[in-house]
Amino acid sequence: DLVRSRGLGDVYKRQENIQVVVHADSRLSIKTKSGLHPVDMPQLVNNVKTAQAGLNTPVVIAADRDVRYEQVIDVMKALQGANVERVGLALQIEGGRQ
Repeated sequence: DLVRSRGLGDVYKRQENIQVVVHADSRLSIKTKSGLHPVDMPQLVNNVKTAQAGLNTPVVIAADRDVRYEQVIDVMKALQGANVERVGLALQIEGGRQ
């Protein structure tokens, strides 16, 4: 497991949330203070469950503006199907708009 092999489990314990990034080219990453760490869907689910264990840390999904809505839904379904709780979406409001 790529993320686990880098010893990121302890990093999650110090974060306010677990950040999942869906890139425009469909790649997935987990964002930590040390940067983005590429994962595939099984790794994503496994790492989020491990990071959330006993902590119930919120999971925030951030997607590039060019990502198809269905891709974000697929990530949400995979996490919810694995009984991951507290999954939400990150919103980015463009400057100047209210």
